[in-house]
Amino acid sequence: YWPDFKRTTDDVMSFLYGQDILIKAMGFEDSLMVYKPDWDFNTLNEMKVGFGYWVEVSDDGVLEYFPIFADQGSGNKPFRITESASRTNDIATAPDWVNLYSSALKIDGQLAPTGAELVAHNSKGVKVGRGVTFGEGKFGFMPVYADGVILKTGDEFYLSVDGRETRERFLWSGGAARIEVKILTYAAGPGDLPEEYSLSQNYPNPFNPVTNIKFTLPEAVDVTLEVFNTLGRKVATLVDSRLNGGEHIIPWDSHDSSGRPVASGIYLYRLTAGSFTETRKMILLK
Repeated sequence: YWPDFKRTTDDVMSFLYGQDILIKAMGFEDSLMVYKPDWDFNTLNEMKVGFGYWVEVSDDGVLEYFPIFADQGSGNKPFRITESASRTNDIATAPDWVNLYSSALKIDGQLAPTGAELVAHNSKGVKVGRGVTFGEGKFGFMPVYADGVILKTGDEFYLSVDGRETRERFLWSGGAARIEVKILTYAAGPGDLPEEYSLSQNYPNPFNPVTNIKFTLPEAVDVTLEVFNTLGRKVATLVDSRLNGGEHIIPWDSHDSSGRPVASGIYLYRLTAGSFTETRKMILLK
């Protein structure tokens, strides 16, 4: 649910309800909540910013979601049912899944363009999920399915964007978990891998409020990129995953791990990749 204001479930579901195809909608906060048309015991009475919901309808097809609409009195409808598109037929659904989403996805430091197609693949390249950005950097909830064979708990999967593979790897955890995707980098082509590890000076520097940290990897390796204050206390972890070889650019928005903005001053960022470790200084000026 992407609008920047909450709405009643009656209002959001009115289009599907009016077409007489809505069976029920469900959501989860502290417990499972359910909405059914003309039901006296509904517990899902409003939809809120940033939450995901399930909708069950009585017709096959693609549920297209239009979250960018005007004020509540505009009459614009957020949903439309269309015939199944052939491009979705190669994704096998399964009883278990995780939800991927992002409100500001960056690819190689730039916001993902509107209409970009994201496809999830298991380690052998089999397609296990698909989504499309509906605004710059915005997509979700995108299900990545698993059946215990092609993908199961603990397995890795990766994303391609408009057919181009990205380097980051994600762990499939199951149970309708939510995974926020903030940063992707395109995989290097044959012969494009750097010859050694390196960590560059952040740019811009000094900065306010965002800076970029670039590093290179000659091979796939487990990587951590962390930010510390001058007392040696960790402020944020920007990367903690296995990355493919190549050049990577990671932004830092001067917020700590809890999402709070940090104070002006000198900070240290440390890259650890296999046995390679390097630390550099950066300056935040507000």
